[in-house]
Amino acid sequence: MAPPEAHTPMNTEDRSRATLRAATTAIASNSALILAKIVTGLVCGSVAVLSEALHSANDLVASLIAFLSLRKASQPADRRHPYGHGKYESLSALIEAALIFVAAAAIVYMAVRRAIVGGTVEHSWVAAVVMGGSAVVNMAVSTYLLRVVERHESIALEADAWHLRTDAYTCVGVFLGMSAIALGAPPIVDPLVALPVGLLIVHRAYFLSRDALRQLLDRALPRDEERRILDIVAKHGEQFVEFHDVRSRRAGGERHLDLHIVMCRSVSVSEAHEVADHMEREIAETFPGTHVMMHIEPCTGSETLQCRRWDRKCPYRQPAREAVAATAVERREQK
Repeated sequence: MAPPEAHTPMNTEDRSRATLRAATTAIASNSALILAKIVTGLVCGSVAVLSEALHSANDLVASLIAFLSLRKASQPADRRHPYGHGKYESLSALIEAALIFVAAAAIVYMAVRRAIVGGTVEHSWVAAVVMGGSAVVNMAVSTYLLRVVERHESIALEADAWHLRTDAYTCVGVFLGMSAIALGAPPIVDPLVALPVGLLIVHRAYFLSRDALRQLLDRALPRDEERRILDIVAKHGEQFVEFHDVRSRRAGGERHLDLHIVMCRSVSVSEAHEVADHMEREIAETFPGTHVMMHIEPCTGSETLQCRRWDRKCPYRQPAREAVAATAVERREQK
């Protein structure tokens, strides 16, 4: 999932409405395609079309899971979930990835069995038309979902979108197979087309499960995202001494960041609070849905040499500079 480049601040209610609307669209399209593929597969006797009906049924289950997880994730934090419900999205994506693996195994099994046992494919032009139409519908719906994902960063919806996008690619493969049979190719083309379908699904499922597991295991944000966030903090360097102990993680559409900020002792509590609030707002404007926790620490003197805050009254700055100068002189004399 790519980080946002220039998003406006995200309203939680707007995100919930947009993602749930997209998930509902996926449910409706999958329901219609399942019916069309089952009828066509039974009439034509095509294992590839029936395997695609199974894939669409799998997509429907995934869309329902995504819808339910998005509803749960949109709920505000409560006493039992003080950090919110964002990980419901991560868990949903992992379940959806598992469903993709199951669908891939079923498709490969049906294809191998048809290749061994054999069979005939009838009305191949009908199957080709239905699969071509399915590819167009799935490509359109998955593109819509991925646009919503790009704006609202939902891993559950992303998994649902890639379910449909993979289905679109495989429908194209089946369309080509049915067309070849209609033009006189042997029926073995049908299972030979279904096999790559299963392998393509496995490939996509691996990346979805990997990303979901990273979120569930609280892996740090990608280096590029963390660097951009810390660049925002560093931009305000003249207002504090230094920062350290940076930790980050992701939960669904939310990012969580905590760090320690060392403030000059001459800064009041209210001034330190204002500086922290300003940095938190700027981070949230760049990365909507980011929760920042800043722990304020007083300067002890050991950090003064890297302090960019110019305060002539600081009791630590001048002694520290004098100590460094004395050490430098001592080293030159020793040489």
